[in-house]
Amino acid sequence: MKTFIELNLQTHPSNRFFCFSLLFFALSVFRCEDEKPKTELEKLPPATQEGKDTFGCLVNGKAWVPKSPLDAGPDFWRDWIYITANLHVGGQKQQIWFDIFDPEQGLKTYELSAELERRVTFYNRATSCDYKTISGKLTVTSLNAKSFSGTFEFTAISSICKDTLRVTHGRFDF
Repeated sequence: MKTFIELNLQTHPSNRFFCFSLLFFALSVFRCEDEKPKTELEKLPPATQEGKDTFGCLVNGKAWVPKSPLDAGPDFWRDWIYITANLHVGGQKQQIWFDIFDPEQGLKTYELSAELERRVTFYNRATSCDYKTISGKLTVTSLNAKSFSGTFEFTAISSICKDTLRVTHGRFDF
């Protein structure tokens, strides 16, 4: 005894198209149900210490991740640590940069503040908003020939836009 599908496939070519279409639709529906959209936190790169050239954070709860390793990186000059990251959103550049003065650089946590020589600036070209740190911290978890890694969080305010920015779950690994 033949199944319904076998009979339909043998009787008419248009039935073949219908059966294959039905099968394709069923497979795509079941496949999509298994794929859950990522949360904003899951969109961030993992917090590693292997020199993977990654940078990411949540800016007001939204994932902020540069598209290329060339868009983020550190620089060390005399007693200063600089970290810069760029993201292009809708054709407009956003930038985060850290300026940290420390003659004795190492594995430690830096308190961030506009008044200290340890500050963060966030610039959004689309709105011309320039945010300055009011509080936060950056923790260096690896600093050696292989990697410069850490985590950060901060709150910054823009006197121009009268707005507050909250950056959380920040991580970098260069």
